[in-house]
Amino acid sequence: MKILVVVPAYNESAYIGETLSRLNSAKECVEGASEATVEIIVVDNDSSDGTGEIAQAHGARVVLERVRNVARSRNTGATASSGDVLTFIDADTTVQESLLLRIASEVADNGLLGGAVQLRYSPRRRLMRLYLSGWRLLASIAGMAQGGVQFCTSEAFHAIHGYDERLYMGEDVDFFWRLRRYARQTGSGLCVLSGLYAASSSRRFDLCGVWEVLATTNPVFIALFRKRKATWRRWYEAPPR
Repeated sequence: MKILVVVPAYNESAYIGETLSRLNSAKECVEGASEATVEIIVVDNDSSDGTGEIAQAHGARVVLERVRNVARSRNTGATASSGDVLTFIDADTTVQESLLLRIASEVADNGLLGGAVQLRYSPRRRLMRLYLSGWRLLASIAGMAQGGVQFCTSEAFHAIHGYDERLYMGEDVDFFWRLRRYARQTGSGLCVLSGLYAASSSRRFDLCGVWEVLATTNPVFIALFRKRKATWRRWYEAPPR
């Protein structure tokens, strides 16, 4: 089994090094305990801060994608090489050493078609911590999973045509819902892996105003504006550091 790990990155010099260090540990873990092999691809989304150079220094293969769109970047990485299992990890997200070994086991031994890992944030403001706790409950009830860590078989990825490049926000939830429908159609398994988590940066929750966070994470707001790039300027032009 070959696991292809895709990391979309735009001006992530402050985070990409730690993300890749953790991924390299996960790579060593799975390759040392199984017959799986791992290739890590960083899709440099036209960064201007040396993100690509840092990624190369950590042993990742760097692919350039000049069109700033997270969905497109993920698709670019997924088609830049071959892999039996595709794993998508955000550039500001660190994973546990056992992640890739667990994914390989779930796909090979338990027949999972895909899944995700729960994200943990540590915002400074107590209000944001309470808000995110509510979001985790809603996600569990609604069967949502963010793109901080998502994975699927290559066959499933191509069957549902990857991430929807018309979307500038919510493309990860949309992908997971379509993956879930495909799993039901094919009688396959899909889940959020229990016992694992990934730590994701809380920078936007710390640096954005409360009302901005409440608006831009509101499902109705996202549904209305997810195809309008201008609405998501912080993500595509000047993301908070």
